[in-house]
Amino acid sequence: DWSSDVCSSDLAARSREEFLSIASHELRNPVAVLSGTAQQLRRAHASGRLTEERLAAYIDSLETSGAHLATLTNDLLDVSRLQRGELPLRREITDVASLVREVVRHGEWADRRLTFDIDDRPREVLLDPSRIRQVLANLLDNAVKYSPDGGTVHVVLRPQDDGILLEVHDSGIGLPP
Repeated sequence: DWSSDVCSSDLAARSREEFLSIASHELRNPVAVLSGTAQQLRRAHASGRLTEERLAAYIDSLETSGAHLATLTNDLLDVSRLQRGELPLRREITDVASLVREVVRHGEWADRRLTFDIDDRPREVLLDPSRIRQVLANLLDNAVKYSPDGGTVHVVLRPQDDGILLEVHDSGIGLPP
């Protein structure tokens, strides 16, 4: 009926607005670092205080922020492709336990307590490993970001029926239903 279409449309518009707000906030940080670092580099060069060590630190900062910005941009493009039904998947048989351990090992979550309930039996599944890495890294990033200091993040991986269950639990503020 007409009223449910209007409610659905309003919800979609609010969701879009919230997404754009979050995306803008996330993009603002690396852009500010890039701009600030470029200004510092210019001042250090103009004043003759640009040492090799300072130059290396500026380059590291620029590279890190540039990589972060590229990741965010690619994520935004993926959302757009997903909405159009054009998100490419490159599926291959993958050992999910190994993939989960790899993501956890290479993440920046050392300052948080991570606990695991991982069934280590090889569990090979047809999936796109890069997309699953991306999803799990995002889940862990958010779990760590929104958990209080000293909070825990718990990763669960176990067989379930004809597939697998992968969950990330945290002690943070949670998401609305």
